[in-house]
Amino acid sequence: GLSLGTQAVILCEQTLYLYWCVLTSIDALNHAGLGVHIADLALSTLNQYQKLYLSAICLFMSSFCLAKVAQLLFLYRLTANQSRFRASIYFVACVIIIGPITTSSCLVFACRPISKSWNAAENGQCLNCGAVYVAIAVLNIISDLTLTMLPVSLVISSQLASAYKVRIIAMMLVFFM
Repeated sequence: GLSLGTQAVILCEQTLYLYWCVLTSIDALNHAGLGVHIADLALSTLNQYQKLYLSAICLFMSSFCLAKVAQLLFLYRLTANQSRFRASIYFVACVIIIGPITTSSCLVFACRPISKSWNAAENGQCLNCGAVYVAIAVLNIISDLTLTMLPVSLVISSQLASAYKVRIIAMMLVFFM
């Protein structure tokens, strides 16, 4: 299995990504001005904001992906001798990793030409980014539900008394909320 050091590195990277997202958001607000309507922004300010926003949303999705992978690594270490459960962990890990890569690619390559994503003055067409944000939300909900249900299935298959199983599952479901 993966060592505790590997899990710590993944959690540290996730934390750094989260800090980067916060800093880019603060920088964008500092340059664009808090409360200024987008139509009132200068073109150079709008372009800088779009670059920062695009990088922040990609880093945000990466940080959530790394946090979920860290949870899966923890479950992987708990299930040393259960090959069926580990196979489901591999499947969920693939879905969790492919989701943010796909949605980030959809946001980065949403426009033709690609530079239209961060250059408002350039002529071109863009996809409906609202649909991509809905896809991101749906993927996050599905992955959260899956990450909640994986340990629940592990508890159900354990040899604990039913009363303990119910208590443990209730605690897990509280964490999901």
